[in-house]
Amino acid sequence: GRLRHLRRAAARAATIASVAGSFPLVFFALREAALALLRRAGVPSSQAAWSALTLLLPAAALLLALFVPNLGTVVGLLGSVLGGALIYVYPAAMHLALSMTRATASSRRWALVTDGLLLVYGVVGQCCAGTLITLHEANRRAAPRATVSTQPVEETAKDEQ
Repeated sequence: GRLRHLRRAAARAATIASVAGSFPLVFFALREAALALLRRAGVPSSQAAWSALTLLLPAAALLLALFVPNLGTVVGLLGSVLGGALIYVYPAAMHLALSMTRATASSRRWALVTDGLLLVYGVVGQCCAGTLITLHEANRRAAPRATVSTQPVEETAKDEQ
């Protein structure tokens, strides 16, 4: 009883320490990347832009945490779209673009076939199918289900406290 509660408290404290220690590092990188995007879009660097991002990015994270019941769904959606794009779509598109300008005619045909197949597989097989699977799993988890407990009622009530 008591040892189990101490272990749970220690695990929660370790999780809090991990998040509290890693969030500033991740946030710094996110803010710098957002500032770089703004500079590329022609927005000059300024203290106002830095301050606005410093306030708006955590607010956006807070809103996401408040309104999205399962962040696993968000991670799954990002993983399916970005993973498929990074692994299959972008490399094939870049290779295809280079092959069309610098390769011989037979190499261009071969690149068109292979890169075209990779592009189709990446978009349809990874990005779209992964998104559909993630959304299906999210709907399945959200559907109400009857649960049967194998513990006696007294033990279940103690565990919930």
